[in-house]
Amino acid sequence: MDALLADLRYAVRTLAKSPGFTAVAVLTLALGIGPNTAIFSLVYGVLLKPLPYHESDRLVGLAETYQGNRSELAVTYSEFRYLEDHSPVFERLAVSASVGFSVFTGDIAERVNGLRVSKDFFATLGVRPALGRDFLAEEDQLGGPSVAILSHGYWMRRFGGDTGVVGRAIALDGRPTTIVGVMPASFRWLSPVDVWSTMAQVAHSSIGDGENLHFVGRLKPGLSFDQAQARMQTVFAGFRQEFKTRLPLGVGEQLFPLRQVVVGAIETPVHTLFGAIALVLLIACANLANLLLGRAAARGRELAVRLAIGAGRARLVRQILTESVLLALAGGALGLILADCGLRALLPLMPENLA
Repeated sequence: MDALLADLRYAVRTLAKSPGFTAVAVLTLALGIGPNTAIFSLVYGVLLKPLPYHESDRLVGLAETYQGNRSELAVTYSEFRYLEDHSPVFERLAVSASVGFSVFTGDIAERVNGLRVSKDFFATLGVRPALGRDFLAEEDQLGGPSVAILSHGYWMRRFGGDTGVVGRAIALDGRPTTIVGVMPASFRWLSPVDVWSTMAQVAHSSIGDGENLHFVGRLKPGLSFDQAQARMQTVFAGFRQEFKTRLPLGVGEQLFPLRQVVVGAIETPVHTLFGAIALVLLIACANLANLLLGRAAARGRELAVRLAIGAGRARLVRQILTESVLLALAGGALGLILADCGLRALLPLMPENLA
């Protein structure tokens, strides 16, 4: 331990005598480590980290393809019901439509972000309300009771986290509605949502009949994505025949992982940015190697003298390693500070439900 402390003190004195070298080495390390840490955190959050849903690799969306291009296929309620009745690959499937709700709670009226969903929406995603219950089948039928589930944020903001909110009556777009649940704080959807209600109330309105419902399905256990894609081709053929008046000629349908909806257009820029920053790291490593080689050459006389007066080779190697460790620790610490600043700057690039 005494020898280690002596090496440490000597390393500090040696580096302090060469402030230019020390500063350049530490900054080179920091500029290599910091940006790479920030970008890898972004890459992990966007491309590698599973979506915040149960077994999210089984969640898929529906796309249309034309001449090699692919985009999300928004469906009508009738098309959703067709897929629900004819698709052999899904354990559950659901649709949703973003809307704005007018909510009146007896003393305050406000406009909030809403989502109309089919009855199995939350079950498809594999989540359950933290308070209360999910939607029932009869609540997703035309003429059924109007019910709502609140987001955790809206529940806290509007009701102060009151656990007795389940069963409370509110007015949703002027219709008497019962609150039946509150979602967990960790639950996020593709867009900000304050209140969820059922789809059946509008299934035959302009929302339901319009081409603006987002599809999500959960594949059956043990079924790979490629197997599901192959089995759905027959279903898609019947789908095109059934709805040929709406679907353009030459357009095909296919499944795609739900993550691609979340990641959207930022996947390619993130890959490009990661490649560029990895190149910066390689350049930093090369520069640091040159710095250390140059310093070793400059210290050749010093090391030769120390060997001549009896210093062992192991002691010299240990001393040089101690200096390298100090440089690495200082550069790493500064790099983490830069990484934190960089990650804060990059957070706006992340999809909101992944940030």
